[in-house]
Amino acid sequence: MSKYLKQLTVCAAVVFCCIITGYISVYAATANIDIPAQSVANGEEVHVNVNVTSEENIGTFDLRITYDSSILEYVSGADNGGSGVLQVLNSELNQTNTVTKELVFRALKEGSSDIAVQAASSNVLDMGANPMDIAGGLGNITVGSSDGASSDNNLASLSISGVDSEGSSQDLVITPEFSQDVTEYRAEVGENIVRLSVSAIVSNPSANAKISGVQLEPGDNLTTVAVTAADGQVKEYKIYTVKNGGTPSEGNTTNTDLLPVPEDLSPVFSEKTGKYIIQTFDEIGIPEGFVPCGYNYGDRPVAALSGFNGSVISICLADDENGANAALFIYNESMDSFTLYNACMVNEKPYVMLTPDKDTVIPEGFNETVVKINGVDTMSWQGGMYSDYSEIYLLYAANNLGEKGFYIYDSLEGVLVRFPSSGSDNKVTSDSELQSKYDELKKQVSEDDIIKLEIIIGYSVLCIILIIYVSVLIYKLKKLKPEDEDEEELEESAEITSDIDSSLDEKAKPKLKLDMAMQANEVKTETLANDVNAILDEDKTEEVEKKEEEKKAEEENENSINDNTGETKDDNADKTEAKDEAQGEGLGIVFVDLEDDSKK
Repeated sequence: MSKYLKQLTVCAAVVFCCIITGYISVYAATANIDIPAQSVANGEEVHVNVNVTSEENIGTFDLRITYDSSILEYVSGADNGGSGVLQVLNSELNQTNTVTKELVFRALKEGSSDIAVQAASSNVLDMGANPMDIAGGLGNITVGSSDGASSDNNLASLSISGVDSEGSSQDLVITPEFSQDVTEYRAEVGENIVRLSVSAIVSNPSANAKISGVQLEPGDNLTTVAVTAADGQVKEYKIYTVKNGGTPSEGNTTNTDLLPVPEDLSPVFSEKTGKYIIQTFDEIGIPEGFVPCGYNYGDRPVAALSGFNGSVISICLADDENGANAALFIYNESMDSFTLYNACMVNEKPYVMLTPDKDTVIPEGFNETVVKINGVDTMSWQGGMYSDYSEIYLLYAANNLGEKGFYIYDSLEGVLVRFPSSGSDNKVTSDSELQSKYDELKKQVSEDDIIKLEIIIGYSVLCIILIIYVSVLIYKLKKLKPEDEDEEELEESAEITSDIDSSLDEKAKPKLKLDMAMQANEVKTETLANDVNAILDEDKTEEVEKKEEEKKAEEENENSINDNTGETKDDNADKTEAKDEAQGEGLGIVFVDLEDDSKK
């Protein structure tokens, strides 16, 4: 029974291991990322497909994609990033094994740029929120020559209209009057206008115009028209608009101290800073998202720049009145302090780095430090939930809507995303929504895993019960009918016994019987003697019968011989009697009592 039980146990163990291996192998799926190679002429746009495929259904993913920003200019399609690194997210759970994300670039110059997925900083999850292996993820864009291409990047005409919440539009007046050589314009819109409709016609059909920033918020807004010539040269037209009245949007901290630009634009010395306030911006330029304005600083109005929906004030400071080492600084009114202007672009939107206000609470567990962004030492914090990641920093910044809050900054990838717990005044961003979806999915998968585990345990228990049941049946059958091996053993034993019997000599049989008789300890002496004599008589009888047969054969032979020799039958009879007498003398057996030497 033990032999069959072991075999069944091994079989069950193999089946169980196969089930477990099959269950675990679900989480070893591979996500194949394919980025087809393309060729494009300088100055043209190129649409790059990032194809993510797998044998399993794909859940969420977070891809970090790099490109050469000196050859390609990012246009659209990513969720965050720019300047050589893009973040592409997928939060749709569509039960599909193929997901495609399209990225749009513009060729800046001749050359070749890899479009590569950084597997080390990217992750792809299946529908069970289990990590997938990442394979592939390397494409290439070749930018060819644009010899003979036009360099015309001018607009032939530019006009705007305002669209209200009901969809009705009205023409707006821009100042100064349009000229293809003038790149900055201003306009005023009513409080009911929610967006601009821009009509921009290029002077050369081979050029391309891209319009951005048409959504309007109360206060200052900036709309841009970027014209790219066929040879890749870009010219940007800017439209500054001021939306009067209205209720600021959530998170808007529009500054109410803004004034018209003062008439006297001569440098002003600031005793607090020990620097000169430069009131013209021709030398340093005006950053995207800012417009000139007046601002009450100290005891007098000065020329400044208002940006990010009026929530950020920037003032130009220099070492002397001639503008030596002039630079833009962000002014924090609550702290009465200046920090060097520093901004980055994420998904075509500007973010400016700030110092927190007095009442801003730093997230628990984070310690103040500095990090270089665009070569500028910027106030930041490290620690908290990211204490194990030296490349992760916490920044305080404002977005283009004027919403201030904390952001997570990856110094290796140059990616900026909103910090999930940045305060009750901040909106729930797409990143926190993605995290919420992920947590919900993870919880659901955890419950599914428990159910699967219960099914496997139940199946295993059933297998064990079946094994025990089959073993009992085999044991019962074995008791009712010997197995083949037992029958073979019996047959072998019988053959051995037969061989032993056949090997015994006829003369050994009486001795064997005598030995058997002597082993009977309780047999009496007289009985033993009678048995022995009976055995001897039996042996004599067999021997006599044998000799009689031989004698008869000899007589027949002698009869045939006597016919020739003349011997008579009587002589033969005499010889026979003589032999019988000799044989009749026999072996006499006498038993002697060893105590009194008396014969028995």
